[in-house]
Amino acid sequence: MKKITLLIALFSCVLITNAQTGPTKTWVTEPPTTITQTEAFDMASTYDAGDDGAGTDYTVSSNYQYSLQILQASDGKWVWKSGVSDAAAKTTHSGSSAVSMTIATTLDTSADLPDGDQYYIRIGYQNSNGSWASYTEGNDIPVTVVAPAAIPNPPTVTWISHPESGSTMEQGKAYTFSASYDAGDNNASPLEEYLVGGTNSLQLQFSLGIAENNVWIAGQNDDTTGGTHSGTASVDFTVGTVKGDGVTPILTSAELPDGQSYVLRVSFQNSNDSWSSYSTGAHIPIVIVAPVLSTKDVSKPKLKAFYSAAKSAVVVSDQFEGDFAIFNVLGQAVLKGELTQEINVSSLQSGLYILSTERGSIKFVK
Repeated sequence: MKKITLLIALFSCVLITNAQTGPTKTWVTEPPTTITQTEAFDMASTYDAGDDGAGTDYTVSSNYQYSLQILQASDGKWVWKSGVSDAAAKTTHSGSSAVSMTIATTLDTSADLPDGDQYYIRIGYQNSNGSWASYTEGNDIPVTVVAPAAIPNPPTVTWISHPESGSTMEQGKAYTFSASYDAGDNNASPLEEYLVGGTNSLQLQFSLGIAENNVWIAGQNDDTTGGTHSGTASVDFTVGTVKGDGVTPILTSAELPDGQSYVLRVSFQNSNDSWSSYSTGAHIPIVIVAPVLSTKDVSKPKLKAFYSAAKSAVVVSDQFEGDFAIFNVLGQAVLKGELTQEINVSSLQSGLYILSTERGSIKFVK
């Protein structure tokens, strides 16, 4: 009898010693409790696929997956909705896992789920022995899925009446400009329409600036636009010879440092403190020229000059001293110098240009 008891005890020890272990996983970095759709979040864990208790290690045989699932209140069933797998974990026995996951807007938010249903993030995999890592208490992380914040519709502005690109504006002369505008809205419910006027600007403004460094030179506001949501703005715009301080001169395009040019633009800030974007065509290259003297009784003198293709030069018929500047359609000075009867333009590429002098300007096509 003692021998039988001893054999049973020894056999039990062998069974205990050779007992297999199942697959496990442990959270290292849990998902956030609130997940915003379209925003990526990171997760990490460690795992061990288990062994047979006799020296053979099992490996991860299925996808090692982090999944978003719904626990349904109606029947207690789990419903898989989305997941991301760590391919590096497959065929390994143990190790660390890290993934990034994003929840699409095509899935319901938590607020849209049936009453009592709850989202969870779970980790699951199967080992080479056919066993699944158990979903033990604490390994299922309850999460709340929310929609991303609405992106406001930005303020916009579109030219209606404006000078042609690369054309001239004479200092001291008024030009009528107009543009349509919309101050945008919050793109949410309830809808909030923004108005013209923010912290740094109260009305829609037409302005002259230097294109290359965004330096503001002069501007004219349409005071009727402040506090409105949309409409049409119009101003009589004049570029003076001095800035608002009454002292600092406003240079003509010919007097600007090399590499600088003028642009006209129209912009405003809305009540959400967003600026209207300078979209394609919103910046209009312009050439500023000095005022040409005239009286009521005397016609404004015009520059008598023409382009000669045979000479590859601009021939100036008028005889007067002074400097000249030639601008391209972007308002950039491409040639400057002292005025002569023939201005050699052979170095210029084919295109439309403006010759500017103190007596006036002409357009010519090379």
